[in-house]
Amino acid sequence: MLVDTHAHLDFHNYHEDRDAVIERAYKSGVSHIINVGVTIESSRLSIELARKFAHVYASIGIHPHEASQIVLQEVLPILTDYAHEGKVVALGEVGLDYYRTLASPEDQKKLFREMLRLSQNLSLPLILHVRDSYNDLFTILREELGKGPLKGVLHCFSGDERVLHEALSLGLFISFTGQVTYQKNDMLRKLVSLVPDERLLLETDSPFLSPHVHRGKRNEPSFLCETARCIADERHLSVDDVGRITTLNCHQLFGFPDVAVTPKAVYKIRNSLYINTTTHCTNECSFCARFFDDFVKGHNVRIQKDPNPSAVLQDIDTFEGDFKEVVFCGFGEPFIRLDFIKEVSRQLKKKGVYIRIDTNGHGNLIHTRNILPELKGLIDELCVSLNTHNEVLYRKICRPHFEGNVFQEVISFIHEAKKVIPHISITFLDLPDVDIGEMEKIAQTLGVASRMRRFNSVG
Repeated sequence: MLVDTHAHLDFHNYHEDRDAVIERAYKSGVSHIINVGVTIESSRLSIELARKFAHVYASIGIHPHEASQIVLQEVLPILTDYAHEGKVVALGEVGLDYYRTLASPEDQKKLFREMLRLSQNLSLPLILHVRDSYNDLFTILREELGKGPLKGVLHCFSGDERVLHEALSLGLFISFTGQVTYQKNDMLRKLVSLVPDERLLLETDSPFLSPHVHRGKRNEPSFLCETARCIADERHLSVDDVGRITTLNCHQLFGFPDVAVTPKAVYKIRNSLYINTTTHCTNECSFCARFFDDFVKGHNVRIQKDPNPSAVLQDIDTFEGDFKEVVFCGFGEPFIRLDFIKEVSRQLKKKGVYIRIDTNGHGNLIHTRNILPELKGLIDELCVSLNTHNEVLYRKICRPHFEGNVFQEVISFIHEAKKVIPHISITFLDLPDVDIGEMEKIAQTLGVASRMRRFNSVG
């Protein structure tokens, strides 16, 4: 399920086949579309489309190009009236555009400030347009933040890394178009991978910016699938993952569509099936996602109680073998539930399933014995979150519940694991204090694989 969060289907480009375009989008897997107004008339037409089609929603606004032509005292009451339509979900597109001189910067800034205040008064999120005007836009946003809550999306993102971090620091969502598929847009594709899952959105900006395979043609919402595939590749995810993540984000920002948020004991990311073993942990890592959110890659993993083996095995059966591995993971430390791991693994091994455990390496500390021989023949791979390169930093960042040199205990756990588990790796974080060279040396000394993780990337 994909959501096109920005299209202009009211434009004349769709005069002859608008209904067919919308139907094509739905059949291609685009479940919902936001039609975005750029003038009073365009906003009215967006509302009409939303009334006509169940899966089309409307955004109302005045584009910065119109700033020198409109009379604010006339348009503000009209937009306020439009906002009471049930399927109006945003105010936009609004913003600043210094690329063309269709309106003076001063007129644009005046209009933009009024749109921000209207957004606050109406409790509508913003769809922001910005070209060659990032500094002014961010300055105004920071000033207006002190006057009331603001939330919105930077539409058709094409800025640099500095712009991205500034937008994220303001709490904005980031939306990408078919531009990410252009062959020479390597830098934009790099930035795609830096956006946190919970801030990512998709759009076509139809009729503009067709993806590479359709370049030169009129863009339309059904082409969103090409953009989703490109973003999935850049983020090492499946298209299903990208759809689930961005649809949840659309729900969080715009209030639609309805999404399933029931906590899951078993969930799929890429080609891996994860078992949400427990939410309890023996570390209180400062970066851990469980302190900030309930979701991992669009799945709610905030389970209320630890699952039992039979329920988990039944859930796994519903996937009918459509996965390459099963991973014991979730928000907590799997080895807290050793008996659960052994029971589920025994049943899965009868079916030849490849099994991995993502762990903090505290298993022996938890059970005050060497538990690793009990896993022989059951576990194929162990991924240990070592995170740092020494005990002092480990205790500062990971904040373990145990006394003593816990870092060294984890190292010892890895040594023991090598005796019974075929594949072992360690992961560490790209935090400023973590010495990547030292982490690689530790991995070489241990004779295990290593991988660096971004501290804000989970799953």
